[in-house]
Amino acid sequence: MRYGTSSRRFLVIHGNEETAREVATAHMRAHPGIAYVIEGNTRNVPVNGGTIDPNRMFSRVGAEANLKRLNPQ
Repeated sequence: MRYGTSSRRFLVIHGNEETAREVATAHMRAHPGIAYVIEGNTRNVPVNGGTIDPNRMFSRVGAEANLKRLNPQ
């Protein structure tokens, strides 16, 4: 979603968080910036034949533990 011109960026990373999507949509109607919203309705995201939880990908330790837990193979 985009409204006006601004360097501000917003991110909704879980498809199953409808309230976050609604808040981002309402915010973008009145405030300039770009919002990135995951399409779909699940928490985890499929990537290259595996699955990730986007909340667990912000550190190397968290990413590794998340990938091993969700993709034991």
